[in-house]
Amino acid sequence: MFAGEWQFTDENNSRVHHLHIQVDMSISLDGRALPGSVLNLNERELVFLDSYGYHLRIDAIDGHPISVYDEADDRVYQLSSCDSDHK
Repeated sequence: MFAGEWQFTDENNSRVHHLHIQVDMSISLDGRALPGSVLNLNERELVFLDSYGYHLRIDAIDGHPISVYDEADDRVYQLSSCDSDHK
């Protein structure tokens, strides 16, 4: 359910970021692999610990990711699918 192409906008600099989650739960951001590991995975959240010790938490409702919390920035970003079939 978390696997797919997602995007979010950093409102501080109006930059759109692309988050790609593979079926094996490996994550890349803007085309660059994020080294780290999955700490928790259930129907409501995916918690990923990056190699710098920061958490990314992706929250989902009804099987669709809706937001990502980036501990490094202490910010929550709203996610949208890069697939036009999902809003």
